[in-house]
Formats: sequence, C-alpha cells, structure tokens
Amino acid sequence: LTEEHEGPHATAEGETAGEEDEPRPGEYELLEKVIKEVESAKDETKHWTTVGLFGVIIVLSIAFEVMQEAAVKYLKRTHQTQYLKMIDALFKELTILGFVGLVMMSLVKSGVMDLVNEMYFEEAEERRRRLSEMEHSHPSELAELFED
Repeated sequence: LTEEHEGPHATAEGETAGEEDEPRPGEYELLEKVIKEVESAKDETKHWTTVGLFGVIIVLSIAFEVMQEAAVKYLKRTHQTQYLKMIDALFKELTILGFVGLVMMSLVKSGVMDLVNEMYFEEAEERRRRLSEMEHSHPSELAELFED
C-alpha cells in the first residue's frame, strides 16, 4: 500500500469515503429518469389492478346471474314453487343491500356523514385526528386504489 491509500476508509484517489463527492455529470438526469420510470410503473400497476378488479366483479356478476337463472329454470321444471318464492325474495334482498351500500358509500365519500357525525356525536374531533394520523401512514396498494 502507498501512503495515499492509508486509513480505514481510503479510496483509489486517496480521498476518504466520508468526504462529499461532487455529482458526476448526468447523475441527476439519470436519477430523474429512474424516478419517472418507477412512478410510471406504479401508475401502470394501479391501472391494471383497477382493470383486474372490475374484471373480477363483472365475471362474478355474470356467474351469479347465470346461476340464478339455472336455479329458477330447475325449480320451475320440478314444480317447487315454494323455493322459487324464496329465491325471488333472496335476490330482492341482495338488490336492496347493494343499493343501500352504494348510497352509504356515496354519503361517506361526499362528506355528508362527517357533517352528521359532527352534529350528533362529540367524538368527531378525535375521529378527524385519527384519520389525519392514518393519512400519514403508508397505506397498502389496494387502499390507495380505492382512495382515488
């Protein structure tokens, strides 16, 4: 070893590793390019996750509808009218629950439920504080998808 390479953190140029290095030409541009590629990949992942979820919902809806029609045809063919009434009531109930869920989600997302909470419950300020703390934590990709 030569004198300029002595020390525990010496480099080939004789500088210690703890010293600030000047950025090399093009280093910032390379970092910006990498950051843009990562952001683009995240956006693409969100896009395909959304497409995938909608696809699953559509496939399940079609399968559910086909199964209902098959059950109704079978029950009509076998003259089991008491079960036909039960299936009809079941699907009416599911439709109502879906509508109620849609309305409630719309009320929550629009902020109406926060106003109701402030009017009738004293915990509104505490809830708002906890929600703001949760916003600063790192949500999962699925949570981020439904936030937008």
